[in-house]
Amino acid sequence: MSSAVLAIVLAACSGSSTTSPAPTLASAPTSTAAASTAGASTAPLPSASLPAASATASFGGGVAGVAPGVLVDCDSPSLTGLTITLYGPTTTKALYTTITIASGYVAVTLDAGSGAAYTSRSSSGTGVSGFDAAKGVQIDSPLPEMTSTAKRGSVPAISSIKASIDCGNQVPGSSTL
Repeated sequence: MSSAVLAIVLAACSGSSTTSPAPTLASAPTSTAAASTAGASTAPLPSASLPAASATASFGGGVAGVAPGVLVDCDSPSLTGLTITLYGPTTTKALYTTITIASGYVAVTLDAGSGAAYTSRSSSGTGVSGFDAAKGVQIDSPLPEMTSTAKRGSVPAISSIKASIDCGNQVPGSSTL
């Protein structure tokens, strides 16, 4: 539909005696080369001399810790600042964890099941030292359980965490919130 026809239809439907200017319609780039390079940027590649990101974490209470190979996500933007997050299985079969660390704060959620059988427990503490979202952190903290309406089921309680996280060769990203 052309701009002139669109303007006439808009004027006829508006019920007003004044007409508004015809809207400008954007057109797609005519060159695929221009389109592919317009927003392209190159991120720096990880240094080959740094190892992959890694983490160890042990809990006091009913779970020993995280399983080897837990996923590490460093330098992630959040509404409260940069964070480091661990995701993955624990040493207890069918029990998973999400550990979120920020400057002066650590939160641990243990969960199991899915759908109607989903159960979880959450704890948090402040024993975070040397926090650098791009490099890593050391944690030694008591973890009081957070009040929650979530079904706890058979998810065991934990009372503390000791962890060491090395961000290794992860390259920081960016986000607009």
